[in-house]
Amino acid sequence: MKFIRKNIIALFFVFSLTPVYAINGLGSGDDLVTEAEDVPAAVEIVKTTLEAQGFIIELVVNHEAAAASVGLELRPTQVIFARPSKRVERSLLFRSSTMGLDMPVKFLVYEDVEGAIRLELNSLGYLFDRHDPYVSDSTLRALQRSLTSIGEVEDGVVNVKSNQSFEDTVNTLLSELASRGFRIPLTLDYNESESHSHRYRHLPALIVFGNPNVGTPLMQERQTIAIDLPQKFLIWMNRSGDVFISYNDPAFLTERHGVVGQDARIEAIANALAAIAAIGAGI
Repeated sequence: MKFIRKNIIALFFVFSLTPVYAINGLGSGDDLVTEAEDVPAAVEIVKTTLEAQGFIIELVVNHEAAAASVGLELRPTQVIFARPSKRVERSLLFRSSTMGLDMPVKFLVYEDVEGAIRLELNSLGYLFDRHDPYVSDSTLRALQRSLTSIGEVEDGVVNVKSNQSFEDTVNTLLSELASRGFRIPLTLDYNESESHSHRYRHLPALIVFGNPNVGTPLMQERQTIAIDLPQKFLIWMNRSGDVFISYNDPAFLTERHGVVGQDARIEAIANALAAIAAIGAGI
């Protein structure tokens, strides 16, 4: 455990900052990108810094370009998905399968309304409080809410038990998302290239998907929600062999980032996610 914490904390030291654990769980790394001329330049600085620390850049999502592709405008906004070493990644996922919803580690680089380049990331406290059953936080507990549809919500994570096998659940979700026209920029099977030891044989799979017509209005209202977009489905198996689909509750994300005036859109997103998860679960 000390090894895990040491490696994750080192990530924050890269940015010469103390992790900030505010109500939204975001930390700031602005000092690293203060000299960057624009968001693309800042992204390159962050990528280079992460790669020097042994991280693998799995994906960079350009939300501005995605918005433009459907005729919408958004200030320059990009999210970097960075994977830590496999040893750290495996250990975190074995400790808490739902940690996969916040992995790879995400770094939000954007231009704010005043033209300043900003860098934000999920704080260490947010990650551990959200996914560690032994740690509780009154602020996050207060954000819990029940969905009227299927699933149980804990710290903003909706968990749906699947009636299908792990592989069939993954494949059904991918098929359903594609049929609905979602973009799927990333899929990760954390079991790939791993030994099939008893300790690690049930690592989860992650599907990252989105639709700029849906997500852009939320980012226009509150740019920091970009760190939690595109949406994700995490498919995982507990020690009893039960398969689950987990995803972020849209209501939790809007409260986390202070999005207002989007109630109808959030309800529609929540209903769509619940419906897709139910299909993936064979319910």
